[in-house]
Amino acid sequence: MKTELEPQDIQAIAAQVVEALKPHLATAGKEEDTVLDKETLAAYLHVDVSWINRQITDRAIPYIKMGKYTRFRKSHIDRWLDGKKIETLSAVKNFRKRGQVL
Repeated sequence: MKTELEPQDIQAIAAQVVEALKPHLATAGKEEDTVLDKETLAAYLHVDVSWINRQITDRAIPYIKMGKYTRFRKSHIDRWLDGKKIETLSAVKNFRKRGQVL
C-alpha cells in the first residue's frame, strides 16, 4: 500500500516535529555551555573535592585545562556518569525473589 501526502501535510507534520523537539534542543545547547570548577563539580556529584583531585590525577574523569585552572563540561561529566552506570541482572533479581542464594 502506497500513501502520498500533500506538500502542506508534510509541512504541517514537520512543524509539529520541530515544536515537539524545541524543549530538548534548547536544553541540550545550554548544557554544552555549562562549565564547572572543582568545587561546583564536587557539589554536583555529592563528593569531596579531594575525590575530584584523585580522579584528575588518575585521569579517570574528563576535564579541561585552562592554564592553571581545571574545568569540567557538564555534558562531558553526564556522559561519563552514563558510562559508569551498572545495570541490574534480571537473573540475579529472580533468584533473590525466590529466596535462592547464588
